[in-house]
Order: sequence, then C-alpha cells, then structure tokens
Amino acid sequence: LVGVGCGIVLNFGGSFLGLMVFLIYLGGMLVVFGYTTAMATEPYPEAWTSNKAVLGAFITGVLAELLTACYILKEDEVEVVFKFNGAGDWVIYDTGDSGFFSEEAMGIAALYSYGTWLVVVTGWSLLIGVLVIME
Repeated sequence: LVGVGCGIVLNFGGSFLGLMVFLIYLGGMLVVFGYTTAMATEPYPEAWTSNKAVLGAFITGVLAELLTACYILKEDEVEVVFKFNGAGDWVIYDTGDSGFFSEEAMGIAALYSYGTWLVVVTGWSLLIGVLVIME
C-alpha cells in the first residue's frame, strides 16, 4: 500500500519525497522487526534500575547531554537556529541561468547550506534513536 502511494507521488514528479516516505516506512518496519526479535529472545529484559552500573551509565549520559545542551545554548552562534534570522535567505535561493533544475534538488541544497544546525540535530537524534533501539 505504501509502495502504491509512493508510486503516485513519483508519478507527479516528487521523486525525493516518494523515496523518503518509502525509506521511512521501511525503517519503521525494521524497528518493529528488531523489537519483536529482541522480545522473543529475552522475554524479561533488564530495566534501567535493575543494575546499578546500567543506572549509573544512564544518569551519566543524561547529565552529559544536558551539560552539552547548556553549553551550546550559551554560545552566540546558535542564536540563528532559534530566532530564524536567516529565514529570508531561503526565498532568494535561486538557480540562476544554469538551465533546468529540479525544485527538490534545490531544496535539498538549501537545507544543507542554510539549515546546517537542523541537519546536525536531525542526525544526532537519529544516532541516539539507533543506539537506543540497539540497546
């Protein structure tokens, strides 16, 4: 069913969007498969509080992440992320007289050039999600 929906999006010219939806769907199915496999092999998994070493590592990780977030928020360079001072730059992101360019490709280029912090935060969130799932 998702393949049909992605095919419809592809038919209307949204090649990147169709591919991303399909990959997100496959990633979600992979998470469900990994979770059910883990629960089938270990019906009573350890909780965070069942072992003092695991609890200590969890608390240390949370504190390290909070300290890193406080340090980043203190810096002046991150101000653009929260105030969106450079939002007008997205409007004037032009292809010039270079010929035909796809709107999706130019949007991705603008995301990586003007939305650097958004890409970094998204990548970090995905990495933490993968590590939690693999745990």
